[in-house]
Formats: sequence, structure tokens, C-alpha cells
Amino acid sequence: MKTLCFLKINLVAVIGTLAAAPALGQGHSHALEDPRSIQNGPRAYFESKVIDLGDVFQNERTAGTFTIENFGNEDLEIRELAAHCGCTVLELDESQRIVPPDGKREITVFFNSEDRQGLQRKLVTVFTNDPEYPMTDLVIRSNVLGSFKVLPAQYVAMVDARPGDRLETLSVYPTVEGTTLESLEINVPGNVLEYALESIVNDDGVGGIGVSFSVADEAEFGPIDLEIRFDGTVDGKPHSIWGRAVGSIVGPIDVRPDRLESTHPTPRGRSFAPITLRPTDGKTFNVLSIDAGPYFEHSQAPGKEIGDVDIALKLKDEAPDGPLATTAEVRTDHPDMPIVRFPVFVDVLPRCRVQPAGVLIDQSTLNRPRRIRLQSDMVSALEIQSASCDNPQFEVTVIDASSDYPKIRFVEVRWASDQAPAKAVVSDLNIKTNVPSRETITVPLEFRID
Repeated sequence: MKTLCFLKINLVAVIGTLAAAPALGQGHSHALEDPRSIQNGPRAYFESKVIDLGDVFQNERTAGTFTIENFGNEDLEIRELAAHCGCTVLELDESQRIVPPDGKREITVFFNSEDRQGLQRKLVTVFTNDPEYPMTDLVIRSNVLGSFKVLPAQYVAMVDARPGDRLETLSVYPTVEGTTLESLEINVPGNVLEYALESIVNDDGVGGIGVSFSVADEAEFGPIDLEIRFDGTVDGKPHSIWGRAVGSIVGPIDVRPDRLESTHPTPRGRSFAPITLRPTDGKTFNVLSIDAGPYFEHSQAPGKEIGDVDIALKLKDEAPDGPLATTAEVRTDHPDMPIVRFPVFVDVLPRCRVQPAGVLIDQSTLNRPRRIRLQSDMVSALEIQSASCDNPQFEVTVIDASSDYPKIRFVEVRWASDQAPAKAVVSDLNIKTNVPSRETITVPLEFRID
């Protein structure tokens, strides 16, 4: 009997749901309702919110059209058209900004592909007086093609390249059959790359320009990551394609790794893994001097291979808190490479870390003490000489140091009264320590009233 009763109830529920559902094929708009159903007031409706312009060529100006309809029973006002990128412009005549009931307007969007490359997705927004949907985001998509292409890619590999080395040759051809690549210029920052141009013809008889790259004699040693711009003229129209030159330039002395970089906060006194200087021309050398700036100690030792020299750096106690960048300079007696440089990037651990950086008390934490943790980056133990607040409504207590953790101390703050104040109270907690450059630490305090 219980099972039959359950089936009866659910059958009634299903019948009721089917009766309330709209007829199949009625359509939908913003939600599940019929978009053409009459609504009191104005109602903005877009049949499509995406325009796909497909493939467009660089430096061309193309256009698409969005259609806005008014499915309400009052005039729809198009109040503002906003483009989120300078490459897009929306146009609509002022006389067309009022859309009557059952009326429609066409909004033209222009896309300028100048200096753009590859897949593009641009957002525009239409603001109206529709009370339910006053703002509608629309999307313009396109794929920007250059009028010429670089084969095999607009990428120059410079793996352990040397000054004077000849690199790979790139081939540049027009993208569209029947067009002509008339001129080409390569722009590379600095004195790193040199290039030569020559006319070429592919297997299909299409003419192009070959680009032969080489490393400049005056190029500096070290890692390379540069933007390259290919400026070409096709059928009288200028176009540009961006590429990269990535790798490293090595000299008679190779540097491995090519930089000293610490990605995590580093405590003072830390010694880093050595940088190895290795001769690449078979000539041994001696290190005459090392200069890594005022915040690093340095030492040298023979490397694993014959002729190698390991340079080790150690962070001094005088190093300031936070990011630290410098360039280490090593002077050698090598006749062809008397100076070797490598960059150094370190994030120095603060001398005294304070967590949290501020204390907020409210009604829910009225009688609950809030603990502040201090941890030093010193060899000796951390001492809290005093901790006080100018406002006596905040009660401050220093927690005794633990012998197991001499570099960690705690300070507790609580609201001194059992009653919350009538208005917000703001003050500062001043902590005196034995940490150099952090003798006084200020922690803001606040009792917030909601």
C-alpha cells in the first residue's frame, strides 16, 4: 500500500509539471521565457551576441553588425556604446538611439587589426534603459593574418651561440597567392644579431626573401631573449610580424648556470650553489678578482672538470629586506675574455617577520586575546624589550620565550573592557626588539563597530 501511494503522488506531480510547461518550440531569450512575449517597459534583445569576422589581414579595418531589437511595449533607449579596446569602434547615428516597440537598430562595430597578430577576442558593451538587462556584453572574434609568413617560424634559436656564428636561415613569402613581397627589414634591439637578405623562390615558383642571421662580433655574452620585428611591404602596403630570438651567447669562458636566482625568501648567511666558469677554447685561466656588491661574500674553488672554476656567493648579514638584484663581475687573466658577468636575483628574508600585520577586534572577538607572532632572522635569540599601546583600552601582554624556539616570540592583545565601545577605536601597538633595523615594530590595532 505504501508503494502504490508513493507512485500515485509522483504521477500527479509529473502531470502538474507537464501542464505548467510551455509548449514546445516557443523559443527563449534572456531566461526561459519567450523573447517575443510582451513586457511592460523597454526590453533589449540581441539575436546574436557574437560576431566572427574570420580571417582578416593585418592593418585592415573590417566591420560587423549587431542587431538590437525592442521586445517591450515602450521605447528602448540606447544610452551608451563602450569599446574595451582602442582597436574597436562602435557607430550608431544619434537619430537611431531610440528603438520603438517591435523595432530594431543595427550597431556597426569596426575592428582595426593594425599591429595585431593571431586570434583576437574583443569585448564591447551596450547600455540601455532596459530595467532588467541594462548592460549587454558583445564579442568580436577574428584571426589576424600577416600579409607575409616566416618559415619555419618567426623564431631564431641561439643555443650556446658564439660571436660570429651563423644561425639558421628563415624564408619569408607572401601569404596570398598572386601578391608580391617587395621589401623586408628586420628590427632587433641592441648589437646582438646581424642579417643578410637574398631573393629566393620556393618549389611552387613563389618568390620570397631569405634572411640569414648571424651573431654580431660585439654581442655581449649571456642569456638572450629579444623581440624581433619583421617589417615587410606587400603590393605597396606595409605589414609587420613579431618574432623572438631566444638562447644564450657563450664566449671563451662559459657560465653555468648563467645566473644566480633565488625564487624563495633567503635568510642571511645562506650560501648559494656555485656558478661554474668553464673554458670553451681549451685555454685555462685564473680568477683575479670577484665583485658581487656589498651584500655578498664570495669565494672560489676548482670545479669538477679540469680548468673549471667555481664561484660561490654567500648573503651577508648587512643585506636589506626584500628583493635584491645585482651583477657579479669576475676578472680573469684569459686574453680573450678578461671580464665575466652574471646576474644575481635574491629575495632576502625580512629580519623580523610579523604575523598578522594588523589586529582587528569586533563584537565577536571582544573577550578573545589576539596573538601576534614575531620571528627573527638572526643568529642570536629574539628579545622583546617592551610592548605597549598608547590607548589603555587595548591590553598588551608579552609571552615568555620558549627555550626550544629562541627566535620566535609572541605578543597578545585583547580589549580591556567587557563592553564594546560606542564607536570605532584605532591605535598602534609599539614593540621594541633587539633586531637591527627593526628595533621598533608598529602593528595597527582597531576595534571595528559594524
